[in-house]
Amino acid sequence: MQSPTVTSTTELAIQHGDPMLTAEVLHAEFVCLWEPATLERREQIARDLGRLGRATGDSQIEFLGGFFAAICLVERGDLPGGLARLHELQPVVESAKNACYEFLSERLQLTIDLTRCVPDAQLRVDEFFARFGSTEFDADATWMVQTAVVSYQAGTMGQMSQALQAMTTGAQSRLWTAGLALALLWSGDRESAEAVLDRPEEITRNYFWLAVSQTRADTAAGLSRQDDCRQLFDDLLEYRGRVGITGAGSACFGLVSRTLGVLALALDEIPIAIDLLTEAVEHADRIGAIFEAVTSRRCLATALQSAGQVEQVEQVEQVEQIPVLLSDALAMAEKHDFAREITLIHERLAIGPTAKPS
Repeated sequence: MQSPTVTSTTELAIQHGDPMLTAEVLHAEFVCLWEPATLERREQIARDLGRLGRATGDSQIEFLGGFFAAICLVERGDLPGGLARLHELQPVVESAKNACYEFLSERLQLTIDLTRCVPDAQLRVDEFFARFGSTEFDADATWMVQTAVVSYQAGTMGQMSQALQAMTTGAQSRLWTAGLALALLWSGDRESAEAVLDRPEEITRNYFWLAVSQTRADTAAGLSRQDDCRQLFDDLLEYRGRVGITGAGSACFGLVSRTLGVLALALDEIPIAIDLLTEAVEHADRIGAIFEAVTSRRCLATALQSAGQVEQVEQVEQVEQIPVLLSDALAMAEKHDFAREITLIHERLAIGPTAKPS
């Protein structure tokens, strides 16, 4: 999915033989193409910028190549790899003494840390805003979305309805309506959540689209909106295995496989849900995404319970894992104070391992 104009411009810059011009055009191409379907091309651009940076010794090109590579790794679902790439980039950031580089690299590191549920998450978010709030133009929006992520994990997002409502009146209002709908659902106001989802808004296919779609998916599944769930499942399926990340690294929403599993569960496609959620549990454990590990285990247990009696499930061993899945999820949720997850896990435990939930 490349623009012929952008591609032609890139080819002309390469033919011109000026590495600085080529770097500028590659940078522009990456930004213009920044949406989930273009990941392979953007990974190549990051590699090309990295080679140009090493060849020229230019700190800006080196930073762009390394930062874009880190972003792509996170999008691929490789959080440890993305973090390692940022650490390798640190000498470039320090030598350049560029506040924007510091902001971008530290923001992505913080986003990865939040996804991996570092202690004192909100304090870290507030400290980051205190450092960059007066100098970086999108620091306010970064603070808001990262605070929403912390609230999402804690299960208190329903308390953010008014703040999110205010964000839906700004220049990027369409990017916040999905979060508002989810907050309203969690606050118990299903009617208002439905009304927000029914707004005639089209989200542009850009670097917000994937995370926004995942947020809409959680809301649609919670509201049992079958048509929306089917459309979102079809839209997201090709990004199975990815991580939804907003902007240039301002926040991660979570594993696309977990989102797909939740949608399949809402659509009563239980075998598919079990497959996707099993994948999500393994992925979350592999990259240290604690909240995703908890919610994926709970949803997998729900899918297995929904399969009914043991003989209705292809893999009997999986049904027998339900108590372990829920026990492990509860231990992690209690350790990290995921209040909403704790409540939902207890509801699952009360159902029992093989009885079909009502």
